[in-house]
Amino acid sequence: TWTKQDPTGQHDSFSFHAMSADGSKQIAVNYVDGYVYTSIDTGVTWIKRVGPGSHSWNGVAISADGARQAAVVNNGYIYTSDDFGVTWAEHQEPGYRQWSAIAMSNNGAVLTATSAVGNVYISHNSGASWTGQVIPGSPILNSVAMSADGTKQTAVGYGSPNGYIYTSNDIGATWIARTSAGQNYWSSVAMSSDGTKQMVA
Repeated sequence: TWTKQDPTGQHDSFSFHAMSADGSKQIAVNYVDGYVYTSIDTGVTWIKRVGPGSHSWNGVAISADGARQAAVVNNGYIYTSDDFGVTWAEHQEPGYRQWSAIAMSNNGAVLTATSAVGNVYISHNSGASWTGQVIPGSPILNSVAMSADGTKQTAVGYGSPNGYIYTSNDIGATWIARTSAGQNYWSSVAMSSDGTKQMVA
């Protein structure tokens, strides 16, 4: 059974969503008004967060306890919050890019953001600093997921010539193209907490 929530009254205008381990804390981004919305009561009520501004958001992530949250902008910057989405910091260090997705470890310390031009940027300190890595072939990347501790990560490519599944077992330091599943227009990836089970679509 499902319960409809429409905090903006704009109907079906949310594009990305994430929730804490117990589901009580949630984050969503609205592609009509371009704002971040957060909930601390399992999605019953929502608060519009104007702090990070109105943007074309391309992905969100949240820590297990919901305190740390992150969002990326297509043709923009990375934004993070460490107080359940109340205040936000704009991170200009990794640059103004075509960010396509972001993933976060359970404790919120490890962040991995992907760009549409085949780069990944990893932070080990909740977004304070970032290290860039180039995935072999510089694929167009569409989605990224990580294990609870951030050690295992998977990103998916989109289309020809490098639309493969890419995995890392060292917190994003090195990446391997997994060609057994073939080349495809992969759009999303999900992973179990220990990273042993993964699914792409």
